[in-house]
Amino acid sequence: MSPEHPTAGRGKDGVGATVAPPGTVDTPFRDKRGGTPEAAPAMTAEHIADTIVFVVNQPAGVGISHITMRPAGQVG
Repeated sequence: MSPEHPTAGRGKDGVGATVAPPGTVDTPFRDKRGGTPEAAPAMTAEHIADTIVFVVNQPAGVGISHITMRPAGQVG
């Protein structure tokens, strides 16, 4: 089903799926890649969790099929 389809995001059983690719997140994974928090803006794990909670708490009839998160100031 296309993400633009009006019922995208939730199946007959009420279970849905949302694509939520984050931008740069300040986590231990980023540290292992050699990223430096001072070099570029980054979100926290809590920012991502808050966004997922927002998606999950939408009322019946609302499906969020895709949400993109990036820290303010991130390029690309």
